[in-house]
Amino acid sequence: MKTKKRTKINWDIIPVIEVYKSILNGEIKTFPYRYLNKERSRTILRYVALTKYNMTREQICKDITVKFLRKHFIVSINKIFAGDWHHMIDYCFDEMNIMPWELVRVKDGFWEDVNNRKAFVMWVSQKENVDITKADELRKLTGNVLRSYGGQNAIITSGTLFELINLINPMHYKEWEVCTITLWDDDKRKDAIRWLIEEKLRWDEKTVKEQLSTEHFFQNNLRTLFDYFHHNRNKVLEFAYPGKYSRLKRSPINERYAQNETI
Repeated sequence: MKTKKRTKINWDIIPVIEVYKSILNGEIKTFPYRYLNKERSRTILRYVALTKYNMTREQICKDITVKFLRKHFIVSINKIFAGDWHHMIDYCFDEMNIMPWELVRVKDGFWEDVNNRKAFVMWVSQKENVDITKADELRKLTGNVLRSYGGQNAIITSGTLFELINLINPMHYKEWEVCTITLWDDDKRKDAIRWLIEEKLRWDEKTVKEQLSTEHFFQNNLRTLFDYFHHNRNKVLEFAYPGKYSRLKRSPINERYAQNETI
């Protein structure tokens, strides 16, 4: 008895979604050999995400995982993109302009590239409507804000919040202008005091003696520094300029701070 010859199926003429449904219906166990490519993967993933579930942009970023692909019998799609998750999502949903840090995780080594960290800060600043040319605007880019956009590891890789923010305006601002400093070292204290007097206020010795007050420190984001010296102007100046301002006359200060001055 002759064995009936099996008819070879030309999968290329069958619509992609029909091939996928054949897997869901159990008609075939997996995609035909070398059937999947980037364009077919895109069609299938969009069908599952947009047609079947009507997923939002946020859901696509957070919910499409390896577990999601496995559940829908399409985990092999990830192999088509060589395991580059952002490349896969960006290719399949290109109109959404999804950034790497919006996904559950970025690829290994992503944050080690300084250009990626810079792009991230620029993107967040646009999202938050921050004018990056102004120091008081940059102060809106707090650690909590950056972390809320997926930047925890960007901060860690940079070393400090300031070093991350400084990527978009290198050497243009001092750390205390854009960040609240809680831990000061002596070099940074001296630098900040001299910056306040010589660069920000640009006062001569006489003016410093007559007018420097608590408010000048508070208004220039140096409150935590001034707290370290217990709001004592003499100690501040002696620390930064040993012997230069030995005999100071009491400066006129705002009344609401007067009780804290110990000059």
